Amino acid sequence: MDFHLQDPPSNMVPPFSSPPRAVIRNNFAGDVAVAGLGRGQPLSVERNTTSSDEVE
Repeated sequence: MDFHLQDPPSNMVPPFSSPPRAVIRNNFAGDVAVAGLGRGQPLSVERNTTSSDEVE
């Protein structure tokens, strides 16, 4: 029981903490840049379209 309990977490920690960390950092930087520059403009247009659609 102890071996089985320490097997999953030990196996899930190394591979789950190394790759995801780099992916999350890369994704986070991209998401932040997109949300500030790319998402800022499209969001305004989408908001306007939704407002017009809701008003109509």
